[in-house]
Amino acid sequence: MAITSAVCTSFKVEFLKGVHDFTANGALIYNDSATGDPAVCAIAFGSDKTVTSGTFTIQFPTADSTDAIIRIA
Repeated sequence: MAITSAVCTSFKVEFLKGVHDFTANGALIYNDSATGDPAVCAIAFGSDKTVTSGTFTIQFPTADSTDAIIRIA
């Protein structure tokens, strides 16, 4: 039986929160439990996102076969 699709469900909807002043244009997801903390994927936001004395939240889409941030078909 061949695998026809896969969905990564290990991401939380609100993945990153922090109260700081900064500008970001992307994110790096890494495996904190693996030796050397290797990168899993890099994400480009498409433009600068700036936070000033607020909360920065990356909200991922629903983890399903059509909307998940990582889909393997």
